[in-house]
Amino acid sequence: MIWNGVSFALSALLLMLVNAAIIYKRDSAALGCFNLVYAVYMFVSQLAVGGIHASVLSYVSKHTDTPDRCRTILYSALLVVAALSTGVALLLVAVSPLMTSWYGAMAGFGFLLSIPGVILFSFNKIFQVFFNAYSRMKVLSVIFLLRALGIFIWTLLILQFEISSSWLAAGFSFTEIPVLLFSFYYLERRLLPFQRPSGRLEMIQWAKKHCSFGFRGCMSGVLISMNSHLDVLIMGLFLPMNLVGLYSFAAMYAEGFSQSTQIIRRQLDPYWGRFFAAGDIPSMNELARKVRLYLWPCMTAGGLGLVVLFPVFLHLFKPTMDVAACSIVFGILIAGNVITAPYRSCTGILLQGGRPGTYTTLIVGMLIFGVISNLVLLYYFGMYGTAVAVVLSQLFYALALLMLARRLFLVKL
Repeated sequence: MIWNGVSFALSALLLMLVNAAIIYKRDSAALGCFNLVYAVYMFVSQLAVGGIHASVLSYVSKHTDTPDRCRTILYSALLVVAALSTGVALLLVAVSPLMTSWYGAMAGFGFLLSIPGVILFSFNKIFQVFFNAYSRMKVLSVIFLLRALGIFIWTLLILQFEISSSWLAAGFSFTEIPVLLFSFYYLERRLLPFQRPSGRLEMIQWAKKHCSFGFRGCMSGVLISMNSHLDVLIMGLFLPMNLVGLYSFAAMYAEGFSQSTQIIRRQLDPYWGRFFAAGDIPSMNELARKVRLYLWPCMTAGGLGLVVLFPVFLHLFKPTMDVAACSIVFGILIAGNVITAPYRSCTGILLQGGRPGTYTTLIVGMLIFGVISNLVLLYYFGMYGTAVAVVLSQLFYALALLMLARRLFLVKL
């Protein structure tokens, strides 16, 4: 937890500095374009990994005592992802003109530069969940920090040498290279040295298992990524890019705060898998109770502090910004993060419980709800309505997850 906490804090700081540097050296329109490409990039990256990462996490967490089997699970997953991500990348190149027609030339070219990162991200995602299944949380901390540091360095280079703002999005590809090299190094030297797979037939069998698991659960990762960035994607279609930049500036800082729930989730996922393997429902209930007991007070205190300090920071940083509008958006988003924090931390329970299809259905429902609420509230209240729509979608997800956990597993989240 300490390692993940430090990594989270430093990564969040670096990404906040990225946003701050862009809006300070360029303008809100450049930031809006950068975050819009980021939203699309995260969506297509989840599509490229195809849910195979969830399969790896589920199976490896149950077989950590058999290294040969875990090695086969990993290698077969990497082969599947290699084929899938390459196909997706080629498709993205073909459809990239649509990005230009929808969001403008700057966003379209930036998206094209981010496509190589889609393939690299897919491999890195497999390594990350593999380390997660082995509870190597320190390694995950280094990986997440490397990714944030890579984007930060790339952004500074683009701004320093006054290169076109479209090239900022190439940082999404650049940063995956050191992450991949580090993952290879750690796997080979510290965790699971390379050996030839035990047999072609076993590799094929595990590849089929990954495809089956991924097919049932892949859309959950894709759709949850779309849900996470639905606000920016819809705003980009209807509002000027400078307003998108203003909103995304506040949203990025709120998202940085919400990433603390992802730290908790990474700690919880291996435990859900082991408890399900043992059929230990009481331990799951106790784990969920402790999450609620400790997380709500911590998130509330942190959220209130940030809401008070955020307008002060904006005024000191760039007085020419619309401080009031940005602060209101930030406050609304923080409120949603605080209320739903314990439930978003327990998201992995459906996947670890072998219900990827149910998880996908839940995300589809959240997406439909989010699209409708975003369109309606954006029409009437502009970017404030978008922020409220995000909170309503989070509440919908939390309530649905709570009911599903009780009905399927008898677990009281």
